[in-house]
Amino acid sequence: MEISKNSIWEFKDFDVLDDGLYRVLDIIHGVESVILFPLHNPARTVRPVAVSLTLFIEQIENKSAIKASFEMPNYLLLVEEDIPEQYIKRRDKNYNLVKDLVVDRSFLFDFATKKRVLQLSEYARKVGVDRKSLARLLTLYWRYGQDEMALMPAFLQSGAIGKERTPTNKPLGAPKKIRTLAIKRATKFIVSDIDKNIFKTAIKKYYLRESVLSLANTYKKMLADSYSEEIRFAGACNRPPLVPTMKQFRYWSKKIFTQEEVIKRRTTENYHLRNQRALLGSVR
Repeated sequence: MEISKNSIWEFKDFDVLDDGLYRVLDIIHGVESVILFPLHNPARTVRPVAVSLTLFIEQIENKSAIKASFEMPNYLLLVEEDIPEQYIKRRDKNYNLVKDLVVDRSFLFDFATKKRVLQLSEYARKVGVDRKSLARLLTLYWRYGQDEMALMPAFLQSGAIGKERTPTNKPLGAPKKIRTLAIKRATKFIVSDIDKNIFKTAIKKYYLRESVLSLANTYKKMLADSYSEEIRFAGACNRPPLVPTMKQFRYWSKKIFTQEEVIKRRTTENYHLRNQRALLGSVR
């Protein structure tokens, strides 16, 4: 079977390498070596490794090395026309920082076989970039196919700032880890659109009135108005109630009403209340 550059191989039970996926970076016939990059290692900086070409072929014949595939991130599969200009500029800037290194086969072989490679430090000083930053760019370049697109910044994977995510039955964000395994963490409450409407009603009813309550007391009033049944049921079952937390309420109150809106609504509400009182007083 042909061993081609950028082909993906899975190794199992090979004494020289850890089990996992590897990308072929280069075949250097002058020293009968294959330079491989470990794809199963998620570290930010990973070094390639060199193995004997003869030994590689033996592993293929022994079925210890089989042809495989590697799934690329979605943001690297975009066509050029669909990529925002600022991402293209960053990609090109990243590539320009390493382009002289990645075409140097002797550097690749040294980096795969030696613990210290002075050429990387010297090159870093030449281009005015930290050596570790260069190593991270090289890792991305080798991991994702050895072309310019491999150095596309992963901005497209980040959350959409200013856009509200649709709630599901799974909590958003990374789950919290608890140190004491004997203690079971309470179920996390997931805020739905119905809950947001309850928050909005409570804020209007208690927080924006003339006899204004604090946000903490508004939260308590809201629980009594809308979640009392769950609180009573949880008490009967001897478990924590599944209700919004104060932190969630505070967060969504800021999302629902900006500070300017709060001031404006309070002023308007107080004006109407004073007029109503004045009218009631004149009738009496």
